[in-house]
Amino acid sequence: MLIVAKYEELVHHMLKIFVTLRAIHIRRKWWWAIDYNCVKFLHSLVAASVLFLSRFTLQPNAHLWSATLQRYSGYKASDLKECILILHDFLREEMSLLLFVTI
Repeated sequence: MLIVAKYEELVHHMLKIFVTLRAIHIRRKWWWAIDYNCVKFLHSLVAASVLFLSRFTLQPNAHLWSATLQRYSGYKASDLKECILILHDFLREEMSLLLFVTI
């Protein structure tokens, strides 16, 4: 029984390492994809989109893009739509991956 218990402990540990390495590989692949997809946008637009998504994550029912943010960033919320959707898809995939790894 002791040998079986040690074997199960070892297999569990090796499986955990494999899943973690796989998650790192997938995460790198996604980072390259997001970099590739966001190259077509100005850095300021990506930053404004990240700010929009951050505000959405923290307070989804609040007014996300105010006149002040529009004035200081130079972007209307509609200008950010395409970049926001790309970033949101990326984050959704990233979160599902993190949930899988932590289970």
